[in-house]
Amino acid sequence: MNLEYGATAQMGERTAAERQPLTHNSAVEFEVETDEREGGMTFTFGGKVATFVLLSGAVVSMVAMPSMFQGATFGLDDSTMDLSSKMSQATLKASNEHTQVHGYAGEEYDWLDSGSLVEPHKQTTLTASLPAGVSPSSVHMQWHAGSYVTSDGKIEAAESSESDDGTSWQIQTVFPVPGQYVVEIDVGLPSGAVSSVAYNMTCRYVRREIRSLSHDDRNRFFDAAKALLDLDTDPTIAAATNWTKGLAYYVRKHLRNAIANKRSDRMHDGMGFLSQHMAISSDYERALQAMDPQVSLPYWDYTIDATRYNLSGWDQASLWDSELWTANWFGNSTGESHIVEEGRWAYQEAITDDDTNSFARNPYGWLRAPWNLNPSKHVTRFHKLCGVDSDINDKWPSCANHHHALKYITDYGTYIPYTSYQAHGYVHALIGGTSKCYDWVDKFKDSVGLDQLTSLLTVDSFALFHVPWRTGLCTPPEYCSSDTPEGECKMLCRGCDSETFSKEQLAQYAGIFWLNTTDHNELIEEQMVRDLFCTSETVVQGDSIEGSSPIDISFWPLHPTLERLTVYKNMKFPFTNTSWIASKHTQSEDSWDNYCKWGYTFAHDLPGNNTMKNDYCSGHYNDSLSAFEVVVPADALTGSSALEEGPLDVVSRQLTNEEIMNLMTPQHTMYLPYVYDSFTWDHCEELGFDFSL
Repeated sequence: MNLEYGATAQMGERTAAERQPLTHNSAVEFEVETDEREGGMTFTFGGKVATFVLLSGAVVSMVAMPSMFQGATFGLDDSTMDLSSKMSQATLKASNEHTQVHGYAGEEYDWLDSGSLVEPHKQTTLTASLPAGVSPSSVHMQWHAGSYVTSDGKIEAAESSESDDGTSWQIQTVFPVPGQYVVEIDVGLPSGAVSSVAYNMTCRYVRREIRSLSHDDRNRFFDAAKALLDLDTDPTIAAATNWTKGLAYYVRKHLRNAIANKRSDRMHDGMGFLSQHMAISSDYERALQAMDPQVSLPYWDYTIDATRYNLSGWDQASLWDSELWTANWFGNSTGESHIVEEGRWAYQEAITDDDTNSFARNPYGWLRAPWNLNPSKHVTRFHKLCGVDSDINDKWPSCANHHHALKYITDYGTYIPYTSYQAHGYVHALIGGTSKCYDWVDKFKDSVGLDQLTSLLTVDSFALFHVPWRTGLCTPPEYCSSDTPEGECKMLCRGCDSETFSKEQLAQYAGIFWLNTTDHNELIEEQMVRDLFCTSETVVQGDSIEGSSPIDISFWPLHPTLERLTVYKNMKFPFTNTSWIASKHTQSEDSWDNYCKWGYTFAHDLPGNNTMKNDYCSGHYNDSLSAFEVVVPADALTGSSALEEGPLDVVSRQLTNEEIMNLMTPQHTMYLPYVYDSFTWDHCEELGFDFSL
């Protein structure tokens, strides 16, 4: 079909522009009710209205294209009919420095086409592959997403390569914000004819495993995190970035929600654990991007480190001699001082809290748990529990743990507690570690037995004063100064001023750590309780082991690892039971009520039915709001199933636990401003754990 200036195009019962004459560059609107091919034009528009502009050479080019017109081509003149047909075979792929090494990111997301993902603020290469027989004189590209358009107008491509299959033309560009973009490629022939093809591109941040980041991206992440640390003391950072929430904000808020009062923890030990930590990760990622818009929050797949530990022959030191713990990454604190002494995090100071009425401070005034009498002004990592170099093979989360969570847990009530404890918790414990209990082995190994003692040292030492503080058995001193002898700043525990403990007191103390299967007598039990709670120095903890953990840079890549696992589980091994109630197994083994640990511990304080909602489980109900804000579009949970052209119009807001869990399902991940790079666990495959469907 020829269409010349002043002509009309018949399409079934419709006519182009209602039979009004076409002139050069005039707009043409028409509807097509059925799929139809006529005279070199291919229509697959399903009743939608499209707008075209007639260009020189009598070729039609799209001006505004809904997302359903992916890959459509338009040509009218007989001289360009063959070109238009061939152009329908053209492809467009996006790549950057990561693609060359790791392949296309996000391939497992069913709403993403391979090669269609671009990243904001990163130099991107768009490669247009044209079929054999198309030898253009020029290739130009432009993109648009609502009000965002190519800053320099149409960009001319440089020819990249030629083969028997055709030619590849490459264009360098940068996409400014997450959203849905339309990229238009105009191919010009020596005759002057032009054919256009349009493609959809999805722009999202990509969260990558921290070790797979490029050197530049990794430095950008650490530099942005350091800027958030410095923001609290350097007003020029807030002025330059228009951002006021520094690291202290996140540490203080996390700790104050973990220790909101003596009888609740709104972040941990409950059904809200996973969603509350997805929220803090999202909130912090937005803060990072205020420092540097290229940065996304990486994840740290610590099952890789478990594999390294396994292959080392169970050498615990192998956990800390990887690149993660070098000066330019997390920093190394394996020296006698137990603090980082080189790199960005060298001599990082703890944060003070002058609010003497807050539970979220220790007697020295540091933002630490009140039972953690750590006097150090610096962020501390002991890396061992009571100095014991024990076998942690069954404690550090491994491929086996994550494989089990992925394939064999089918309900929220088991999965969420499992991710909190077995699949994640011990990483915090061993990074932070405990001190002031190094002599326990010599004191008790003969009377207690090494197995019982090992359990006490490697598991219970970091909880030894946590539970007594919550139950009122032990209280910290009101104030300790930097020059107070450490032996004099200790927890004050009931019964220590008497010659003997009451039976109730003894049962409460011993129940914290004593195994019922251990053969012991009451005298040994009382001697041990008195030593641990009365005469020995109070155990102190490293920061990562308790609610002040966000102060340690290693905190931030930890929890996206669990989110990534959950996103993949929802894709391939979806839950069959999403009831918001802890499983019977969790309630029995971990001492929870229906929603959290402390609801069970303090159930005796509740009148009547102790399954009712109460403040002890605040933060853990399905409708509890997140302590931190999640960055998503306002209609993320109610929007249509399709993504429309334009920027992703995100807002930061609190969501309920249930809403956050829904964001990790396949129908909603498209509304997040980021994707995960891949869902492969090659190191686990080598150990015999198959993570594939």
